[in-house]
Amino acid sequence: MHNKREWRRWGRIILSAIALLSIFLVTGVNDVFTALSHADVSLILVGIGLNVATRLAAAERTYVISRGVGLPLNRWQTVESLFISNFWSLALPGLSAGSVITVYRYTRYGVSLADGFGVLGASRVIELAAFCAFGAAAFALSASAPNAKVTLLLSLVPLLILGVFLLAPRVMSRTSQTLSENKSSTSAIGRLRTVGARALTSFTGAPRKDLLAAGCFALLQCALDAASVMVLAWSLGFRIDWLDALWINVLAYLAILLPISVVGLGVREAAVIVALTPLGVPRDGAIALALLMLAATFFNALVGGVLQFLSGTDRRTAPE
Repeated sequence: MHNKREWRRWGRIILSAIALLSIFLVTGVNDVFTALSHADVSLILVGIGLNVATRLAAAERTYVISRGVGLPLNRWQTVESLFISNFWSLALPGLSAGSVITVYRYTRYGVSLADGFGVLGASRVIELAAFCAFGAAAFALSASAPNAKVTLLLSLVPLLILGVFLLAPRVMSRTSQTLSENKSSTSAIGRLRTVGARALTSFTGAPRKDLLAAGCFALLQCALDAASVMVLAWSLGFRIDWLDALWINVLAYLAILLPISVVGLGVREAAVIVALTPLGVPRDGAIALALLMLAATFFNALVGGVLQFLSGTDRRTAPE
């Protein structure tokens, strides 16, 4: 199992390296740096500021769900955990590094592992639904977006997720039965089933109004993220509008979600190039925009690194 994880890690590193090398062989490094050197620094700072605002909206999305299921987390603890997870996602690149660190941080405040994974999972699923819904709308309304098949595919994701939440009461009933059956189990499999059942209960147990509020914050996050991409593009001299920035950002978001690269390196740049080509943006400008988007991610990670260094040592024991 350990060797398999190592192969996957090295596979992602190699793929990112090959993708970046291929991109820079086609487009010279000097051309990209020339585009960056002419960028408007003030607009870059605004774009990074908007990106920080997306992180705050994401933290609020998770907070309202955790409050709905009664977890002992306050707003600041959720914000702090999110930025620190961004730091460790870059320091320890991998598919689940950020999630593991987030849940670990939650255990410092008295949240069980199962509840932590459940709430974080619900928050991430709502984020995915919001981005796909916004992306589908942008694809449908924008004259520059690719064909209508993409709109249909993106529309299916939030509909499937909505179906899961509509079936939540039935799922929770079965989950409660599983919990009672495994309550006294001491075997490894029994404990694993119990943790899974608790996670599912936490995933579906938030009141509908809190899930709706989380969805609104996810939409706000998506809107702010698109605004950040738009302003960063403006800093390079490309006057794209917010609607185009919306579907460009959704494409980059979905590309980064694929577990085939290190923190999206290579796939982010490829997605941005593909997205900006219909808008007449040259390849060097598209790569420069992707690098600015990466810089915003690094800034959030830097904030998380500072918070990790300054975080206190006061802890509460997580429930068994």
